[in-house]
Amino acid sequence: MEYIWEHAPISASALAAYSLDAFHWKKNTTYTVIKRLTLRGALERQEPGFIVTPLVTKQQVQQSELENLCNRIFAGSSKDFILSFISRESVSEEELAELKAAVQEYHR
Repeated sequence: MEYIWEHAPISASALAAYSLDAFHWKKNTTYTVIKRLTLRGALERQEPGFIVTPLVTKQQVQQSELENLCNRIFAGSSKDFILSFISRESVSEEELAELKAAVQEYHR
C-alpha cells in the first residue's frame, strides 16, 4: 500500500513491475493482492489500463491496525497500550516530550 499511496493512480502493470523488483512477486501474485484489496474496499480498479487508486488513507489503515492491536493485546485499554509503548528503552526524551505535548493538545 505504501507504494500505491506514493504513486497513485498507478497501473497494475507498473505495480507488478515494482513488486517483482521489491518482493520477487510474479505478476499473478500482484494481481491477486490487488483483487483482494479491491474486494476489501481498500483499492479501486479502473479501466482502461487497469489503473489502481487507494480508497483508504495511510492514516485510516494505521488507526485501524492500532485499534486491532490494542484490542487484541491490551484488552482495549489505550492506557495500557501507551504505557507499554513509552516504557521501551528506545523511546527518546524528545519523543516523550512530543507525546506529552500531543496529549495536552488533545485534551484542550
